[in-house]
Amino acid sequence: ITYSDDQELKKFARQTIPDDPKKNSHFRPGLISFAGNGNNSRTSQLFISYGSAPSLGREKWETPIGEVIEGMENVDKFYSYGEMPPWGKGPQQGKIHGGPAYIEE
Repeated sequence: ITYSDDQELKKFARQTIPDDPKKNSHFRPGLISFAGNGNNSRTSQLFISYGSAPSLGREKWETPIGEVIEGMENVDKFYSYGEMPPWGKGPQQGKIHGGPAYIEE
């Protein structure tokens, strides 16, 4: 949505979402959370946990908001390329935000 011509959509994409009340959650496969990097920093970007992650769930912005109940085998296919560079062959986030050409190639 960050490379859309729709100005309202762009405005929405830049808005932050207040943190939920902190829960002591241990991330396990299938938990869904907003991505964030500080207090009240969440946006429309979500992530799905692929495994146990002791480092996640400690901060307010990492409070799980949902869980994959069935079909995790399909979610696993999203990860077939691995992490983003330099750790894997996944997409480069900066290029994704630069426009549709990177996504379409």
